[in-house]
Parts: sequence; structure tokens; C-alpha cells
Amino acid sequence: MQALKAMAKKGAVTGYTVIWVATVLGILIPFYFVLNAVVEKSVDVSLSTQNLEHYLLFSRLFYSPNSIFYHDPYTGRANLEKVASDKFNEDTLKNLFGAIQLSDRAYLFDNSGKKQVLIAEVFEGMLEIKVNKLPQWFLDYVMPHYS
Repeated sequence: MQALKAMAKKGAVTGYTVIWVATVLGILIPFYFVLNAVVEKSVDVSLSTQNLEHYLLFSRLFYSPNSIFYHDPYTGRANLEKVASDKFNEDTLKNLFGAIQLSDRAYLFDNSGKKQVLIAEVFEGMLEIKVNKLPQWFLDYVMPHYS
């Protein structure tokens, strides 16, 4: 008799436990799906890597201490509004034509004066000169390749 009472108690606890678990799951599972739907609508979770290579390349070019922009030694930041003229040397100018060949379209500016002046554009290998007087660096490092 006592064995039957013990089994009844165990069965009763198990029955309550099953009902309790089913109730909790019946509330938590729909809550999870509703919360997930709300988060998906409000947050853009697209993982497009289409422009990632370009972003990394330009970040390294612009923000590197070796970039053409002024790099503040105290803050460690690159100032994209200031071009460090001391970084332009003969090696940089020798690489200019190679860089032009690698690009689809290139705009060549001269900023040796007070204003930045567009002096030439290269599109699909064709050079179009935009000014009457060309700077010496352009005559020395670009024009020999287009003569």
C-alpha cells in the first residue's frame, strides 16, 4: 500500500512538472520568435562583403602612418585634410604612371600653388590635358609615357 502511495506522489509530481514545463515553453517559444522578428525588422543584419576589400584598402592607404596624409605623432591619427608634402619624393613620382595604368580613370591635380588645380584626366588610357601650363613634375613623370 505504501508503495502505491509513493508511486502516486511521484506520478503527481511528474504530472505537475510536465504541465509546468509545457506552460513555460508555451510562453517562451512564441516570445522568442516575436522578439526575433522585431529585432530583424529594426536591425540591418546583412553581411555583404562586396565593398569590404575596397574599404580595407582605402583605410590602410589613408590612415596608415606611411600614407600621404599628415600623421599626427601625438594622437596617432591621420589628418585627411592635410597632405604631407615631405612624403612625395622621386620614388612616389616614379610610381605615378603605374598607378594611373591600374586605375579605370585618374584625375591629376597640382596643389603646389594656393589652390588645387585639375591639370589632366586619364580615361581608358587616353590623356586629356585641362590646363595650358603644366607643372614640371607632370612633364617629367607623366608626359613621357603619352608622347
